[in-house]
Amino acid sequence: DGTMRGVERAGLDALFVVGGDGTMRGANALCDELAARGSTCCVAVVPKTIDNDIPLVDRSFGFDTAVAEAKRFVDVAAVEARSFPRGLGVVRLMGRDAGFLAVHAALAAPGDVDACLVPEKAFALDGPDGLLAYVADRLERRGSAVLVVAEGVGARVVDGAGESVEVSGDVGPWLCDRFRDFFDGSSPLRAKASLKYVDPSYAVRAAPSNAADTIFCSRLAQHAVHGALAGYTAFAVGAVNTHLAEIPLSDFANRAAVCSVSGRLFGDLVRSTGQPSFVREYDAVCDDDLESPTGGCVVTWGGPTETGVVK
Repeated sequence: DGTMRGVERAGLDALFVVGGDGTMRGANALCDELAARGSTCCVAVVPKTIDNDIPLVDRSFGFDTAVAEAKRFVDVAAVEARSFPRGLGVVRLMGRDAGFLAVHAALAAPGDVDACLVPEKAFALDGPDGLLAYVADRLERRGSAVLVVAEGVGARVVDGAGESVEVSGDVGPWLCDRFRDFFDGSSPLRAKASLKYVDPSYAVRAAPSNAADTIFCSRLAQHAVHGALAGYTAFAVGAVNTHLAEIPLSDFANRAAVCSVSGRLFGDLVRSTGQPSFVREYDAVCDDDLESPTGGCVVTWGGPTETGVVK
């Protein structure tokens, strides 16, 4: 109601909305209310999120800049890990429901990252095929290891029997505690490790946009204005197969983009890190086999109280 009153009081002919999935849901609801009141105000949305979890489009602006910033912190962890005997670097990045940022930051540091954990990919901590055994092996053979972890991976941690493991609090510190408990010096396999935890938090989204994102954002803005001036409403602009297009907001309803962990780009990640498959049967399932240029796919979900990757 407050937004509607503002639109009516200002006598707006067009409203341009910039934001992620929640903002887009709000814009879609606003469009319905404008239509019900007989308003002629056009609503155009420019999707923006560093998580890159907007479905149907090639990528969202801000993502390239965030990856470049995240990669700097991966470099920090790699240098720190290699500088200490049995150095173990853990980088915790944003990505509540989708692991695009973690995947691309890891791919941008080839040879430095030993495992990348994302919300779409299940993994077990314990057992011969679990994360702890894998990290122990890397420390023994290489002398150091680096993990990149998306904040939402806690939804897919399982034990050796495949039962869900409850992650209390932030997954980054929680995972570090598990490493400290395991590498307690009680055996050669569990020899002490020098743990280095890096959490850039909001720093990855607070940086000035790089050249590619600046150009992309400008083009999206211009396209949104052209669409509104042409009389379109209730649409979002985005690159689809490299072409800028207007997409009805209704097409985004109850859909999200997640990393396709059975896709080609995630396969490139696995080859880069050398990480095992961990637990495949609990991975996120895409709606179809189509893969976006950033390695994503579309999932349909039940509403904002659920995530697109838990089902």
